[in-house]
Amino acid sequence: MATYVNDLRLKEIGTGESSGTWGTETNVNLELIGEAMGYGTEAITTNADTHASTVADGSTDAARSMYIKYTGTLDSACTITIGPNTMSRVHIIENATSGSQNIIIKQGSGAEVTIPNGFVKAVYLDGAGSGAAVTEAFADLSIGPNLRIGNAAAEDTAIVFDGNAQDFYIGLDDSADDLIIGLGSTVGTTPIISVDENKDVAIPDGSLTITTGDNSAALTVKSTDTDASIGPIIDLSRDNSDAADGDVTGTIRFIADDDGNNQTTYVQLVSKIVDASDTTEDGSFHIETIVAGSTAQRIDVLAAETVFNEGSADIDFRVESNGNANMLFVDGANDRIGIGTNSPDNLLHIKTTGSTPSIELEQDAGTSYKSLIKLAGNDLEIRGSSGSMEFYTGNNDGDSSTLAMSIDSSQRVLIGADSGDAFNADSMLRLQRTGDRVFIQIKTDTDQDSGILFGNTSDDVHHHILYSPSNDTLSIKGQSDTHIKSDAAGHVTMPKQSSFHVRRNGDQSGYNAETSGSPMEVVVFNHEEHDTNSDFNTTTGKFTAPVDGTYYFQAAVYTQGNNIGQQWFNVNDARAAGTDTVNSAAHEFPEASAILKLDANDTVGFKPYKAGATSITVTANVNHTWFRGTLLH
Repeated sequence: MATYVNDLRLKEIGTGESSGTWGTETNVNLELIGEAMGYGTEAITTNADTHASTVADGSTDAARSMYIKYTGTLDSACTITIGPNTMSRVHIIENATSGSQNIIIKQGSGAEVTIPNGFVKAVYLDGAGSGAAVTEAFADLSIGPNLRIGNAAAEDTAIVFDGNAQDFYIGLDDSADDLIIGLGSTVGTTPIISVDENKDVAIPDGSLTITTGDNSAALTVKSTDTDASIGPIIDLSRDNSDAADGDVTGTIRFIADDDGNNQTTYVQLVSKIVDASDTTEDGSFHIETIVAGSTAQRIDVLAAETVFNEGSADIDFRVESNGNANMLFVDGANDRIGIGTNSPDNLLHIKTTGSTPSIELEQDAGTSYKSLIKLAGNDLEIRGSSGSMEFYTGNNDGDSSTLAMSIDSSQRVLIGADSGDAFNADSMLRLQRTGDRVFIQIKTDTDQDSGILFGNTSDDVHHHILYSPSNDTLSIKGQSDTHIKSDAAGHVTMPKQSSFHVRRNGDQSGYNAETSGSPMEVVVFNHEEHDTNSDFNTTTGKFTAPVDGTYYFQAAVYTQGNNIGQQWFNVNDARAAGTDTVNSAAHEFPEASAILKLDANDTVGFKPYKAGATSITVTANVNHTWFRGTLLH
């Protein structure tokens, strides 16, 4: 009886069998062996979820082929069982189905191999019976020493890495002759890095990230050159045909997360074109850091200068020497410079320790005498002596120079006087000249205004004496207004002297001429004829004294049909001065005057009085209803 137990399912002829047909059966077996070495195609029923590929006993069968190509249309993955499960052999299987579905190759209940649509895999069957397994033959493949991909034909070639979530490829873009590393499975799709025939490496999307999980160097550029030239070179090259002034040529950024997981550029180095003109090119280099959440330019190396803190940020600058941490300190917040101190109190603050001079400018270091400051070959010399400062003039070194000015320990200034000369108790400046008169001369060479300024502790100029050559006048002024002015003819004017004249515009009806109520009602003079310093309030009818002084006031009201018995000047709503009148029709417009001593901000109003007159009318008579006053001194 014929048996088919070998891996190729060939007919095994027993002894004495196949008389007369042995040659034919042997030829069939040889043909089936040839088939097993060849190529076969097997169609899967449309949309089948399972399929059986059984190698027939002693007859031709596509499943026997070493290379099996599966075709058909699928709408889901199809599991293909190759039988019998006792057959041990190697297959190359191609998934050529339509529908973009996987096929799954199995033999028994053991391992399976999945072949994606359009892919080819080499597998082997272990023939272990019911538990037979299918294994991918080239899951781990070692090739050496050479692997050639392509045959010099004009076509793209690639190695594709089939990832779980993302595919990658290394391929040759034959049209450009570029080697490309990219995303996907097709050459040219989403390139990451490309290398051309000139060994130029390009990053098409402009981004290359080198990630390291420790503190080791992420990138090392090493040169093994043994000559005396410069070592490794890194070029940041901008190659464009329309270069222009101000173009950025390259940037190096130092980026890290902040505590909110925001990517933040903490430091960046920037180079720019200053002048792109051929043969006169200029460049600049900038170091920038983030300060208080904003980018600040720390150092700018420009064509003609090097600048620290170009953007005027609140940034300090410090130079440390061997023994002094603040050899030079620039206080960015307060616009000050310190030497020997990091908290300068003035524009320039020099601080030393012990008795070492703060500043010493010395013409000749070989002399035994050293001044605090010497300038211009000893023509000017400044010395410190017993708490005072002395200024010497002359061409002689040392103590033989002539004392020109001194400032003593009480901050008094002597010019032309000996330090032992007596000072007036209240004076701060003494001018002395032997044998001649002494003047202070203030002069300009361009006929501009000149004068003396008087300020306070806040350095505000409150008063100044000003001479104007344009009109030959001398003035005493406040911050902006002229207080006293005299001209060349001797005329003196005081334009800020307080003065006013007001009257009624329209009758004031319902006026209470009684003393009831607090404060007492005064006549509201609501129209200004003049008011030099805006000291009169036409709403309240009251004058406010701008300064302490003596003031003169006059007032009159016309109360037609109402005889007024008294008239008062009220200071701060209290009766201060006034007169009585005769109770007759002739005194419908009483007049009063007074000289009052007032403090600054005291108020003055005019009050006509008549007992029981709680509602009268003050008429707007320009000749009889008015109020005026002026500062006497």
